[in-house]
Amino acid sequence: MSYDVKIINRIEDINEGEWDALGAGVPCGSLGWTRFALDASPDFQPCFILLYEGGRLVGRATAAFNKQHGMSIPSPIKRMVVDNLLTRFPLLQCQAAPANLTCMSSLILPEGNEVEAMRCITTALHQIARLRPTSFIALGWLTEAEQRAIAQTGLYHTQAHNETVLVNRWANFDEYVQTLSKTARKDYRQHTNHARKMGIRIEETRQFAQYADQFQALMGNVDAHYQNNGSAIPSRAFFELAERELADSGAMLLAWVGDTLAGFGYLLHDQGILKPSLLGKDYRYQYVYFEIFYAMLRYGIDNGFRLIRGGVGGAYQFKTSLGFENRPTYTAYTSPSPVFGWIGTRLTRGMNADSLREQAGVEA
Repeated sequence: MSYDVKIINRIEDINEGEWDALGAGVPCGSLGWTRFALDASPDFQPCFILLYEGGRLVGRATAAFNKQHGMSIPSPIKRMVVDNLLTRFPLLQCQAAPANLTCMSSLILPEGNEVEAMRCITTALHQIARLRPTSFIALGWLTEAEQRAIAQTGLYHTQAHNETVLVNRWANFDEYVQTLSKTARKDYRQHTNHARKMGIRIEETRQFAQYADQFQALMGNVDAHYQNNGSAIPSRAFFELAERELADSGAMLLAWVGDTLAGFGYLLHDQGILKPSLLGKDYRYQYVYFEIFYAMLRYGIDNGFRLIRGGVGGAYQFKTSLGFENRPTYTAYTSPSPVFGWIGTRLTRGMNADSLREQAGVEA
């Protein structure tokens, strides 16, 4: 089976009704979320790959060029090589939104014919990659079904990661705490007691744009801590737009010590799934991360979200002690150039490919 493939460069040329119908039930799958990403991130200039069968939209992908890799790369040499490489030869990244806001792949493949659809999308991605010098074509946050389809094409290298998720089975946060192990309950009490002694308090708000400069500095602290200059810190305009447009789809958690903003966590939710999207902290205050994380859990459980995503990599033991389970997710990449393909294979050996945003709690 072959598909009629269209590459659309302007969101205005997309039929919103058919886009939203295809993405029904997919978290952040509506065109409204994509429109927000475009408005909030001027550098995000995606192409939309649409697959039609008999005039009906049955599959799609979103791809954009990106000079930020968003990875924590321990080796200074590898980091320098990757940063310099992407400055001249950016990634073509297949992802629903920039800055790991939603951590979704952007792929929707027709059920039962995923492999052929993925071949068609790959051909379109290579066509887009010919528009400018491109190092790699990368697809992140892939589900197991998407990864299987991609693997069967034989066109990509893949890496597996474990995302942590919490399935909500409780009526409220206090009930949840009572079901934790004795050790986890003890840790929770100790963390909150230490935080109280330090004067850490959490404020939940939807009015936060005035703190944009502080958010950027706190996120910069995390970048510096993990030696990562490959991530894009959202602009002041992003926070202003998020406050205005996502009041019903997000919440900001502010961690205060007196009048000092010591950390923050920005939460987004859709289709019953809660995702901590942005994190920044002042490393002088040891228990800030724990308090933000507990506040995120309280917000998610008390508001009845069915699934809370805990991210990839960071603070793994802490999260598993709180009942988070592993859920595999995948990254796939290929290159228009055999030379870049050879370089990519060697650069990714032993590289921690987890998103920095998800690692921010490793040393909470």
